[in-house]
Amino acid sequence: MSAGVYQTASLLLAGAAAVGMAALWVVAKRIHNHGIMDVGWTYLVGSLAVIHAVAVPGAPFRRAVVATPFAIWAARLGTTTCALVPWFPRAEVAPR
Repeated sequence: MSAGVYQTASLLLAGAAAVGMAALWVVAKRIHNHGIMDVGWTYLVGSLAVIHAVAVPGAPFRRAVVATPFAIWAARLGTTTCALVPWFPRAEVAPR
């Protein structure tokens, strides 16, 4: 992949990520649960890191060394955060 094509693909991925996060924000606002933003952000950043590590030119082993920690991090943190997020709306609590 040439530098120009890689830069264009990176910009398209960044734009898609921004649209995805904006859509997730709209859903979070609608269901009054912004905890899902943390889950979505973690999986999104991890997947973008893996996509970029796989797409760049270079030795396959080096690309795997870069992609693997990001994949593990995203899977672990995203799954843990997903387990901690209350998925159902809670009753409103009056401030003290």
